[in-house]
Amino acid sequence: MLRKGGERYASVEKYTSYEVTVHLAGKERTYKALVLYFNQNVARRKEDEGPNPETTRANQPSAEVLDNVISEMNAVLNDESPQVRSPWNKYVNTSLYSAVVRTIKASQAAGQPLRPANAPIGYLPGDDVTVTKLDSQMLSVNCPPPIVITDVSPPEVHVSTGDNASAHGITVAFTPGDVSATISFVNRKLGNPGGTSDAALAIPSKTGNSPIGTTVKASAAGASIASLINPTAGGSTSSLQTIVIVPPQILIQMMHNEAGGLSSGTVRQFLGFALQNRFSDNAYFSGQTTYQAAVTAGATHDSTASGIQPELDAAVTVFWDTSGGGDLTHGCQGFWSPTNAQWTTINQALTNQDTTLPSNTGIPFTYNGHPEITQIVYFSSVGLNTTVPGKQNAPSFVFVRKRDANAGLPAVVRLD
Repeated sequence: MLRKGGERYASVEKYTSYEVTVHLAGKERTYKALVLYFNQNVARRKEDEGPNPETTRANQPSAEVLDNVISEMNAVLNDESPQVRSPWNKYVNTSLYSAVVRTIKASQAAGQPLRPANAPIGYLPGDDVTVTKLDSQMLSVNCPPPIVITDVSPPEVHVSTGDNASAHGITVAFTPGDVSATISFVNRKLGNPGGTSDAALAIPSKTGNSPIGTTVKASAAGASIASLINPTAGGSTSSLQTIVIVPPQILIQMMHNEAGGLSSGTVRQFLGFALQNRFSDNAYFSGQTTYQAAVTAGATHDSTASGIQPELDAAVTVFWDTSGGGDLTHGCQGFWSPTNAQWTTINQALTNQDTTLPSNTGIPFTYNGHPEITQIVYFSSVGLNTTVPGKQNAPSFVFVRKRDANAGLPAVVRLD
């Protein structure tokens, strides 16, 4: 075969014959291949020498793989890319990496090949480097210590789409603290239960020394979302995180209009959970699968545009309950503010443990007109209505939920 190759293989001085067995998807193939080694002092073909035979000979391959199955073996053999080491982000901060870069640049500047003529099979540029003190010095100059994020605060950010960006912030601490770094943020949606559209979050990247602060802006008006935010520095994303929660604005508006001025710390949450409990009840509240639909059908709301407190935090608890407390109302699906006279009737039925739903209570609905499956629920924690004439001695709200008509349950219960 070599003789028939003529001048192409005239300078071959030795060869390696080997056998390959390939396994793939349960199949097997065995074949033979060759590696030919050329004498670098002899040009492989006279017509390749050109005007400068010495340069031609220096640049010609020292070996060639003859493999009729894997056609690109010679591309791998002659690859002039240096070795890639894992993990890469740690390797590039070593003196060995600095030494490899230094020797490659020196060879390129001198016009020398990155693979010497006598390089063994498998050689890659930089395989034979020797690390010097210069490489360690250059490492400290060109490769500063990696940025390590040590803290992200606060753990939760509650935002209204009507708030200015300056109203809410995230602070990131990192080491080394005396090195300037650029901190950016990765945003991953966690969910948007009961929302009508996903809010977009604008969290600008910031550069400086630790700690770095940035702002959070949510848009568009009325949109909502819960998102997980992780800071990123030097191409590495930290596992430390904060959660940005944007509740539907109509939930804030309902709480502000219905319970504004009440001192109870939980009354606003009671109202929100009662409307949320309608979402999965198609039998009695078909189509009320969002806060927009439930509030419009079962409560009043105003035009509050910002994250007014305490409504913002209460709306967040209802929309995305990170505390794990869950529904405070035990399944209630409606509410109203009784008058003093109505409360007298309700309280009498509660005291007597009546099983028949009393009349003249102001209850906004019974389930499909069936009082026997309707129950009034009183929570003392909602507090008294102290501002509306004719209601000052009554609870600010009482609630309504379903009951089992055949279980002999009372028509009015107190649950706290």
